[in-house]
Amino acid sequence: YYPAFIDVRGRRCVVIGGGALGEEKVVKLLECDARVIVIAPEVTSVVKGLAAKGKVEWLMRQYRSGDLAQAFIAIASTEDDEIDRQIYGEAEERNVLLNVVDVTHLCTFIAPSVARRGEVTVATSTGGASPALARTFREKLESSRILEYADLAPVLARGRAELRQRKLRVAPDHWQSCITEELLDLVQRGDETTAYKMLIDGLVAESEPIGSVSLVGAGPGEPELLTVKGLRLLETADVIVHDRLINNRLLAMARPDAEVVDVGKIPGGGRRQSDINNFLISTARQGKRVVRLKGGDPFVFGRGGEEADALVAAGVPFEVVPGVTSAVAAPAYAGIPLTHREHASSFTVVTGSLSGKGGGNSPDWETLAKTPGTLVILMGWRNLSDIAAKLIANGRSGATPSAVVSWGSEPWQMTATGRLDSIADIAKSQGLEAPATVVVGDVVRLRERLNWFESLPLLGRRVLVTRTRNQAGLLSRHLGELGATPIEIPTIDVRPPHDYSKLDEALAEVSEFDWIVFASANAVRAVYDRLVATGRDSRSLHGVSVATIGPATADAIVSLESLPI
Repeated sequence: YYPAFIDVRGRRCVVIGGGALGEEKVVKLLECDARVIVIAPEVTSVVKGLAAKGKVEWLMRQYRSGDLAQAFIAIASTEDDEIDRQIYGEAEERNVLLNVVDVTHLCTFIAPSVARRGEVTVATSTGGASPALARTFREKLESSRILEYADLAPVLARGRAELRQRKLRVAPDHWQSCITEELLDLVQRGDETTAYKMLIDGLVAESEPIGSVSLVGAGPGEPELLTVKGLRLLETADVIVHDRLINNRLLAMARPDAEVVDVGKIPGGGRRQSDINNFLISTARQGKRVVRLKGGDPFVFGRGGEEADALVAAGVPFEVVPGVTSAVAAPAYAGIPLTHREHASSFTVVTGSLSGKGGGNSPDWETLAKTPGTLVILMGWRNLSDIAAKLIANGRSGATPSAVVSWGSEPWQMTATGRLDSIADIAKSQGLEAPATVVVGDVVRLRERLNWFESLPLLGRRVLVTRTRNQAGLLSRHLGELGATPIEIPTIDVRPPHDYSKLDEALAEVSEFDWIVFASANAVRAVYDRLVATGRDSRSLHGVSVATIGPATADAIVSLESLPI
């Protein structure tokens, strides 16, 4: 038998038979918060009392076929061989776990002899050979000091919770070494405070930090399509492990001291997936917060499932932050809705990278050719001619409107449209390249009217922004909204002076000035911060007129509401 503990809370558990053995099973099931139904013409006074209080449901009759419907487990103690066989037949048919008391060959589970103390349950079984021997084991266990160690369970549970909160890991062997008679004596004397401190001190001394991995979808390329949660994790990560095509503007959002590791694959080369998995695991085990930044969505042709599976096997905590997949974003940025009431009510997304390799995971082009709606093909650029030929050979019209979107959502995005039978040649002649998203279906006709992104006035232009790092953001964002690629290279850097004596001297006599002229927003902030640092406020400027150079400088003064204007 496979030893296991079963959660029966709130589940329908049927006990057939109302004698002393049936009563014993009913009581034990109720202790575990099961929903108990008793079927028997007669029952013990204890079971009658439980039924009267509504603790159990009592069907005052013999067993009937169908009584195990929707049951989770069933226990039979009828002492009638024929009825027991009928119960067994129904349990097998309905896949209900069944225990027929003292009839092992009709059992799909057997109930062990149980010793309980506090949070600890010890079950003993002889596989049905001798229930008396199992009871003897239990009684000897209950009379020994061994079961007293159950008194440590609450203290140990607190310790586990604290280690999780502090993100510390302790090897199982060291946990065991901390469970001592000294610790037990302290708990049994009621000195849990000293016991807990001794436990935590011992565990922490041998602990190691626990890291975690966040599988974050970076979206199709445009940095602003990263989710809010993805951005928060990116800004706080210790290590960022990214794909080859991740936009550098996303990586610039990382902490200055974060380690950034490129594990991108290139056609025909790059790191093996097993190497990437091992790197994620080993880095997290150093106690570091790792962001695995993957293009698009981690679970859409991103091998995120394989990485998550490896992390589970290694016992490394992880989470998944979905991203905007290029299967949706690239067509949207090309002005192609994947569904439209007049053109398509569904869409299918497949990978084209396995086309022609004869593998068992290769898309079923025959079925896809006949599937209505829009077909989206990712990673199919190299095989596009073959893919189009297979679709046409299997029934898709060669005249089907088709599109190829290269570098979807990026400022250098390019889109080619045409018939399915010629789209590969058209796209290549127009200079498109991978990464590319292919769309096949009538919705491509809508691009002519809905092409919003490639009509932006600065699309494809690179604009150098030389303002300070903290002031470049707004201008860069406006440029991006117009389709440009802002490149931030600050030519100046504003820092506090090494010596404030001259500024402090001027501020001490500021009331004697007629005018203060601020030449920049930086100057406004610097002067105001220094007033506060020296125990003054805007009242020090009473009677002094203020002038600014440029509207941004004036806005800086307005934003400091306590300064006079």
